Amino acid sequence: MIFKILEGIFTKKWADQFVPGQVETAMNQWAIGLAGLNQDQIQHAIDQCRMSLDWPPSIAKFRALATEKTESVGPAYQQYTPTLTSPINAENVRSALQKIKSTLKR
Repeated sequence: MIFKILEGIFTKKWADQFVPGQVETAMNQWAIGLAGLNQDQIQHAIDQCRMSLDWPPSIAKFRALATEKTESVGPAYQQYTPTLTSPINAENVRSALQKIKSTLKR
């Protein structure tokens, strides 16, 4: 599937790099080279190919694209946004602020 996507992105540049009869060998090498990457990482590399590459990547370059920006890949790397577990009580806030102010005056 990756081969078809990359062929769509790079058209003739992609197809011309393979010798007829050796496409299956190349596909096997890509499968080995991309082992261990998750779907989000692979999609990230495909997106990077679309946006920033003029020529088809090697296996090593594609893998580097897949792993270079891990902070934006997958749910484990999404920014944590804390949520309140209970409604805000204005009186509790005033009391806590008063305690802080009195502590700082000492």
